[in-house]
Amino acid sequence: MQDIPGLLFVEATMIRNVFADDESVYLIWSLEHGAWWRPNSGGYTTQISEAGWYLIDEAKSILYGANIAEVHECAIPIRMLVRMGVR
Repeated sequence: MQDIPGLLFVEATMIRNVFADDESVYLIWSLEHGAWWRPNSGGYTTQISEAGWYLIDEAKSILYGANIAEVHECAIPIRMLVRMGVR
């Protein structure tokens, strides 16, 4: 499994303040690119603070389209990042 760069060093204030109790909000990690999906599927970033926030239906759609032949992308619930103490 790949490490997610900077995951433990990112300020998580916005994650704690918005949707912290809502498991239907996800960030998408690209295993293929080693980066987060940006908002509106607009490319990739290694900065978690620049990652897009996706509701469950959109996250599922992205994963379905991206993981046809093999797994390239995964969805990570924001709530999980908060529990991990992302800061």
